[in-house]
Amino acid sequence: MKIGVPKAYGSQVLKTIIPSFLNTYSSVEIQLLVTDRTMDPFYDDVDILVTITDKPIESLVAVCLGEVRSVLCASERYIAKRGHPVHPSELADHDGLSLGESALDNVWSFAKGRETASVTTSGRYIANHTEIRKDAVLNGFGVGLFPDFSVTDEIETGVMIQILADWSIVGKYQGQVNLQYPQSRYISPLVRAFVNFAKGNLGVGAVQVS
Repeated sequence: MKIGVPKAYGSQVLKTIIPSFLNTYSSVEIQLLVTDRTMDPFYDDVDILVTITDKPIESLVAVCLGEVRSVLCASERYIAKRGHPVHPSELADHDGLSLGESALDNVWSFAKGRETASVTTSGRYIANHTEIRKDAVLNGFGVGLFPDFSVTDEIETGVMIQILADWSIVGKYQGQVNLQYPQSRYISPLVRAFVNFAKGNLGVGAVQVS
C-alpha cells in the first residue's frame, strides 16, 4: 500500500502509527511517499493521500483526522535580546525564518476578529524543512512559523515561546488533516483497515469507515 504524505506530518505524526499498524497486519507492506508537492492519487499511484487543507480534493473521499494550525515561535533567548512582538507589524523589525520555496513565503498574514495584517519578513537563515527551522529558532536565529504539532513539546516545556497567540495565522500548510482516496463502491480492505486504524489512533473520533 502506498501512502502520500507531507514531509512534516509524515516524519512527526504519521510515522508514529506505522509500526503498530504493520505489527497488527503482519502481511501488509507500506511505502510512504513523503513530499510537499501536490500529489495526484492516480498519476502518483498512491492508495491513500494525506492532505492538509480546509478544501480537500473534491473528487476524492476525505476522512478527517483533525486539523493543523500554524503557530509563530521564538526562543526565550531571542525574545530576551530582541523583545516580544505584540502586533504583527512589529515582526518587520525581527529576523524571520521563512521557507524560501516561493516569493511569498516571507510574507506572513494574520487575522484577529475583523482586523487583518500582513508583514514582509527577512532574516539570515532560510530553510524549507521544519526541523531545520526549529533548530535555528532554538539557537536564537529568529522567529519561525511552524505546524502546531511540530512544536507542542517545545512550547509546553518553555524552550520555545509562542508569539502573537491571540492572532490567527492565514496561509497554506495548515487546515484539516484528511485521509483521501478515490471514490468507489468497492473500498480496498487494506485502505479501509488503515483509515480506521489512523482514525482510531490519530483522529478526532473513532468513527469507522464501512
